[in-house]
Amino acid sequence: MHSVPSFIVAALLVHSLSSASAAAAACPEPSSRAAVALPVAEAMQGFGAMDGERFAAAQDRAAALLPCLSEPLAPTEAAAFHGMMALGAFLQQ
Repeated sequence: MHSVPSFIVAALLVHSLSSASAAAAACPEPSSRAAVALPVAEAMQGFGAMDGERFAAAQDRAAALLPCLSEPLAPTEAAAFHGMMALGAFLQQ
């Protein structure tokens, strides 16, 4: 297994924090971890049912809520979100 150089991790963290701060300014209201987890679970159910429209709609909802988070995601929630995004990228190929 290869490790990611720390300067890349730091650059990604700075980018994500600055992007989140800019996006959070446009949020009508803060979102919770649970509010993000619901559409992630819905997207995964849509993927399992091979329902691309359901998957895409839920993925869009989760992605729209992410910058408005009022609290950090737990590691398992972040992994589920990233897994959903990876499946979405796969489906777009």
